[in-house]
Amino acid sequence: SSWHVEKVLYFQAMFQGADGLTDCNKAKMQSSFTSLTLSGTWPYDWSAFECSPPPFPPLRPPSPSPPGIFTNNAALKAAADAYCADASGAEATYGPIAHWDVSRITSMDYLFYGCSSFNGDL
Repeated sequence: SSWHVEKVLYFQAMFQGADGLTDCNKAKMQSSFTSLTLSGTWPYDWSAFECSPPPFPPLRPPSPSPPGIFTNNAALKAAADAYCADASGAEATYGPIAHWDVSRITSMDYLFYGCSSFNGDL
């Protein structure tokens, strides 16, 4: 994950209903988010999930668009809702979700709540 979540204090129901998350994505988030967040603030226990490395080196991704920079929770929630409704359209507006700057966000409560198809790379 490239999301900087060091300042996040609240993750309540962040992925509630996000049934599209793969075990691999859960494993990546578990590893990254638990090491970056304050002790005890990451509410999910996805430690049992694993993510095998790809069999071949991944292709170099294209240069990312300028990332979305979020300074408040409402703006991030609006972008996440847009991403859930139309990922391509949201990417055109906010850039790739993996590159969103969330370093100033303190709460991710309900961020992807009900987004059943969400499986984005954070």
